[in-house]
Amino acid sequence: MKNKLILVISVCLVFILGVGFYFYFFGKKSEVVIGIPEKNNNIVGDAARYINSQTCDEYSQVAIEKLKIDRNKIHSCNSSKIENEDFYLVEIESGEAQDCPAGCFYELSMYKVSANKESVEEFNDGIEEEK
Repeated sequence: MKNKLILVISVCLVFILGVGFYFYFFGKKSEVVIGIPEKNNNIVGDAARYINSQTCDEYSQVAIEKLKIDRNKIHSCNSSKIENEDFYLVEIESGEAQDCPAGCFYELSMYKVSANKESVEEFNDGIEEEK
């Protein structure tokens, strides 16, 4: 009977020490918050962002003006001179922001603006159009 009592006490003591060691090494509090936060700002990936269209370069300004692109909905604008050609390639991201929870994207339009700024046409060289 005395041996059984010592065995039960030993098993209980080992169990209690094992649980104590487990919580000491693995049961530390983490900083993970489970649940829905009151403000959703961390869940939403992005928000619509637009620039002041006056900050666009001169060739982008020509395309915006001649094609009557909404100046309040310009996300980005950029132009670059095409080597051995007499025009600049203008890229303008504009319009309503799409799919902002995943990261906003905008309609991308590309235009050819002549070096003398007289003509603007849509750039579709090498882009296959749907039929």
